[in-house]
Amino acid sequence: CSVLCSVVIPSNGRDLLRRAVASALAQEGVEVEVIVVMNGTDVRPVFEDSRVKVLYLSGPGSQGRARQAGAMAASAPFVALLDDDDHWVPEKLASQVKFAAAHALSPEGNWVLSCGVRRGTDGSYTDLPKEFPSPYGSIDPAEYLFHLPRLRFADNQLQASTLLFPKQTVAMNSFDDLPEIHTDWSWVIRAHARGAGVFVCPGYLSFYETGGATSASRRSRGP
Repeated sequence: CSVLCSVVIPSNGRDLLRRAVASALAQEGVEVEVIVVMNGTDVRPVFEDSRVKVLYLSGPGSQGRARQAGAMAASAPFVALLDDDDHWVPEKLASQVKFAAAHALSPEGNWVLSCGVRRGTDGSYTDLPKEFPSPYGSIDPAEYLFHLPRLRFADNQLQASTLLFPKQTVAMNSFDDLPEIHTDWSWVIRAHARGAGVFVCPGYLSFYETGGATSASRRSRGP
């Protein structure tokens, strides 16, 4: 029986939302439910696939609010975040679930699992990180993020669309009350400080789009 994963996609209704939803629905080796959180917008998207549920949050609100609402509405033991202008390779979730099982990361545990990203736009991408950390043992996310092998640029990322975690982790570590800038980084660092293990699954499994119009979660992103 395939593992069920809940995919949370906050959005302000931009056109690329449908590509993000399609990449979540196209995941292989796992079952998915997709929770689209429309964050303070009048856009009312319609999806024919019954695996997609849409939540509406009224009024202006932070990405933390949208991610928290989506994660708490999840029915799966695993929750994954996906920004509305990003997308995944088909084996993204299955690779992370397999990594979690191989490293005894319980679906009822308190941990966060990232992966590599392909960062760029229009088919021109840079693979990050250049070198993956050891898969054995938790990393210190602050040390990992702010290690600068090149002046002014961090090769290491813990970008939102790479993250998978048990629902228990977000119940213990809310996205609420976080800075609007680098919300994803702030959440991982705070979760780690409260006892969550942080791991990186080898493989470039997520496309992190940096061009085009501002996404619903652009303010929360890393450089």
